[in-house]
Amino acid sequence: MVTSNYAKIRLPLLVFVLFTVFEVVLGRVLNTTWEWDSAIRSMQGYEVATKGLGWYFSEGSGHYVWLPFWQLLIGSEYSLLRIDAILLGEVTSALCAGGVAVYVSAFLRKYGLSESRSVLGSLMLLSFGNYVSYSSQAMTESLSILLFLACLYHLYRYYETGSLRSLGIASMASLLHVTTRYEAWFFLVTIAGSMFLKWALSENSRFKFVGLIHIILFCLPSIVFIGLWLEYNLAMTKSIFGFRDWILANNGHEDQIFYRNVGFTLIMVLGDLFLSLGAFWMSMAEQLRRLAGRSQRIQDDMRILFGLLFLGYVFYFAYSMFTGFNNGWPRHLLYFVPISIITFMSDRFERKPTSYIMLAFNIVLGLVAFASNLQAHNLFVQSGP
Repeated sequence: MVTSNYAKIRLPLLVFVLFTVFEVVLGRVLNTTWEWDSAIRSMQGYEVATKGLGWYFSEGSGHYVWLPFWQLLIGSEYSLLRIDAILLGEVTSALCAGGVAVYVSAFLRKYGLSESRSVLGSLMLLSFGNYVSYSSQAMTESLSILLFLACLYHLYRYYETGSLRSLGIASMASLLHVTTRYEAWFFLVTIAGSMFLKWALSENSRFKFVGLIHIILFCLPSIVFIGLWLEYNLAMTKSIFGFRDWILANNGHEDQIFYRNVGFTLIMVLGDLFLSLGAFWMSMAEQLRRLAGRSQRIQDDMRILFGLLFLGYVFYFAYSMFTGFNNGWPRHLLYFVPISIITFMSDRFERKPTSYIMLAFNIVLGLVAFASNLQAHNLFVQSGP
């Protein structure tokens, strides 16, 4: 029995270890942690550990802006290990990258792919240059992607098996996610909307009430936190959207060519899509194109939710750039790296030239994106403190 269980987890465990080690070594050798956010977030974690939660949340010099989970996590790790906070952030990010690789493999196994092809799908993560770069940095991206994917996977398990344990894990992943990045607030609304749609379309009237309660149980912890965070902003800044006001006042959006310009915004979004997702995002667009005439019920296919999340988020991303809330970093689209791999492998990857051409194109774009990250790092170092 023990041997059988080990055989099931052997390859996923190997993928996890390899991804983690690779990203840690990459971060150390190439020193890819170059953005100010990585240093600021890690040092805030250090402050949590050394000055206490009370000081951190009441001191008020911008702490209300950045959601707290990453800082609390780094602070807890520093309290236990007492080693460099940025190194802790890099290792944490690498561990999350390993977790994402395992979830990609698990999703592909659910869609009927063999173990070897599922592992190949995990390894495709290495063809995305921005994803590889940010997974080696002391940034929130890798953790955020892991929580997003974990939420979707365990929701899939819940709808597949009816397991309340899976629903609980999905709810916890969503809660941690909305305490990590503001994009998660958008995902919560979209996922909750899809759950309500599925519930409304359900033909099983016997369990309608139970299904509604389950949706509420999934959403409630995340909603409670968001409410508390808005209250915290109100207490610190006299505005529930104090974090947004601070970002708009400090991100220099008015100097960006896409600000209030539809044409440049669309050009920037398309460029970011290719730099962050290569060509694989087209597989999600194809899922939506196939909505008409599907033999399987739409609400039963998680890949349709992937496509809807992607389409909605791209519009949200474009709108946030146009209005100045987002400076158009490709890293903000990295949530869809694992999802685009899953849709590509489970629906498109066959032994035909177009699939291999698409993969080769993705690798080339990934190298360009990674080189761009390194160049940005070099310019940052040369600019001095």
